[in-house]
Amino acid sequence: MKIINFFCGFLGIASYFIHAVLAQDFASHGHYTEPNTGITFYTSYETNGTITGDGEFSTVSWGGYLWGVAFPDTALTVDSYEYIGIIIGSLPNGTGWAGVVHGTNQGCTMYNHLQLVAWPTGVGNQIATSFRYATGYTLGTLYGGSAQLQTMYSYVNATNWVLVYRCINCLIYDDPTQTPANTSTTEGTYEQGWSQSYSPPYNVLDAGSAFNQHNNGMGVFQVIVSSATIANYASYTTLTQTGGLTVSTTASATTYSSTPVPTATSYDYVVVGAGAAGIPVAMRLNAAGHSVLLIEKGVASSYRWGGSMCYSSRRIYKLTLS
Repeated sequence: MKIINFFCGFLGIASYFIHAVLAQDFASHGHYTEPNTGITFYTSYETNGTITGDGEFSTVSWGGYLWGVAFPDTALTVDSYEYIGIIIGSLPNGTGWAGVVHGTNQGCTMYNHLQLVAWPTGVGNQIATSFRYATGYTLGTLYGGSAQLQTMYSYVNATNWVLVYRCINCLIYDDPTQTPANTSTTEGTYEQGWSQSYSPPYNVLDAGSAFNQHNNGMGVFQVIVSSATIANYASYTTLTQTGGLTVSTTASATTYSSTPVPTATSYDYVVVGAGAAGIPVAMRLNAAGHSVLLIEKGVASSYRWGGSMCYSSRRIYKLTLS
């Protein structure tokens, strides 16, 4: 399968287009049958284009972006809290992540809703996925609710990547820290959000990695449930693919191990405590040309905020005490 020119050719293969008028909708819509699984999705997508400013409510994304959904054919009469989804993200400079925010019938915001983020790990066609949850406009923590993700198909090439997945309990919001709620498919429409970045997560091999704010567009769009139902939904739910890298909840968060301190006969300075004072002191001593041993008690640094050079650059050595 080739997806290099996917976004150039999408207009030719979409069966029809719809412009929703309810609430906010900053996307184009259509249908796309993914050729490897045979699943037809109702899609919301942004074409390839140049992002201006912070890309808020953009209708374009560098390299393009697509999210699609398929529901059981009973979704208009019985609320379906699961769906089969597809994300086609872009890698315009060889890296990046993409995400979708599960909204409600009333609207969609980044905070207080279930977020799904995904990115290629660089290992074959492997895609890392994790559910996140934020109470404000901050980096989301790992979601603690009942949502589950099953990878059904994934593919990566030089410019784009594809993830087909089954999302179970993804329209039920039951993280212990949030007020329980759900999205009703029987109401006919609901709102979703999207975001994308061309900067990689701090550790692409860690599905729970931190990452910087989106820089390749974000927005919201309407899901028309009647356009997203498929008659043979159950037959597709048996499709699974091994080799995915997933963190679904806080219970399965990645752990970290310590890095041994390099052997040295002596240090110019020993700083005890890698906190708000210890780290600046160690860095200033290091900048003055001294070798420094920085000691702290606790788990090893995960570097989740990008500070991996703090303890390894020049001659600062870190010792973690258990």
